[in-house]
Amino acid sequence: MNKFLVPISFSESSAHALRFANSIPTIKELTLLHSYSPHQYNRAFDFGDVSYERGIQGMLEIFFSSNVISGTTVNYLPFEGTIVQAMKTKSKFYDWIIMTSKQEFPADHFYWGKKLLNIISYSKSNVLLLPMKSNLDFSDKMNIVWEIQFNDADWTQSDKLQSLGIKYDNYFVKTIDQDNFVSSFYEKLLKYFHSGMDSLLHDIHVQAAKEKIDLIVMSNYHGDFLNLFEKDILQILNGLGIPVALIKNH
Repeated sequence: MNKFLVPISFSESSAHALRFANSIPTIKELTLLHSYSPHQYNRAFDFGDVSYERGIQGMLEIFFSSNVISGTTVNYLPFEGTIVQAMKTKSKFYDWIIMTSKQEFPADHFYWGKKLLNIISYSKSNVLLLPMKSNLDFSDKMNIVWEIQFNDADWTQSDKLQSLGIKYDNYFVKTIDQDNFVSSFYEKLLKYFHSGMDSLLHDIHVQAAKEKIDLIVMSNYHGDFLNLFEKDILQILNGLGIPVALIKNH
């Protein structure tokens, strides 16, 4: 299908995700989603006599035209309800959800908010997590892609990357419980995952700069995603500018 969904909060991070999604060479259809409260007192905007749904659609249309010069087929999805409800009912119609980390003070600091937990937990499609400072360009061939498997599997998920048009020279499979390492970066990252020792953070950044990983795929993660989030692994990778592709195993 090659259909992509971008949750929109009308922020710069949303704009970044939108521009990136529109640049994916394999894209056939792009949908902008904004979820809003069913309760008027809890809504962020006032559209006067215009219905809230129509008002949000108009904002999505302006947001798209303000950030994208030209694009493929685009749809707008104002959704009355929570982001969890949107993921439960709408995500199954898309191949990928594209997200960019949100901004906080100071202005150059970006992080993954807790809303990400809800999106990942209830999404029925794959999710691409794109750091704001990532220079990812799918028109270029990647050098190194990792797949981290959280449970034993007889196959890799490399074929899922075809819908993003990703090409690469080296694809390495790693596991969450391995004890032999070629990559010092992964060894330090895995030690941090298991121990949470802040003293490892410096070495993680040093080794990441040396090894230059272009993309990390995570598969078979199931219930492990909460650990990934709470133990700051995604925040670390985000700070390093490494995109993460979360593959939903059906």
